[in-house]
Amino acid sequence: MATHATPEHHARVAALTFAGVYPHYVAKVVKKGRSEAELLEVIQWLTGYTQADLESNAICSFKQEFEGNIEYEIWHCKEAGGISERLVFPRMENHTAKEFVLKLFYYKWNSWVSEFKYEPDGAGCYFEIEHSENQTAIDVYCGC
Repeated sequence: MATHATPEHHARVAALTFAGVYPHYVAKVVKKGRSEAELLEVIQWLTGYTQADLESNAICSFKQEFEGNIEYEIWHCKEAGGISERLVFPRMENHTAKEFVLKLFYYKWNSWVSEFKYEPDGAGCYFEIEHSENQTAIDVYCGC
């Protein structure tokens, strides 16, 4: 069996949305003599999502926890809307968080509008740094 486990393949798969692959699932099950209703029943059974969740794009969210108390979360990723992300780290100094934002997310049209906000002048990606007693979070919103 051939493998497509290249970095480019992984990036392409990671960028897929449920809405993008769902028609392919439907085509496959119909070709095999099953119905879309049966597919939905299996998806709901596997994921625990309700019909309302599936219809509202509520399934378009992801959260991953990493070693060292680091978390990554993405949500509100509807096809035509914006995307929200949150990166959570152990508490760090604000200047370190700002350096992190600039290294990972530098946009020539963004500027620091406050000590904690890095924003464009118009549509684009917005960044906000939040500190709590034990954590530093970087919130990202990209959209119009």
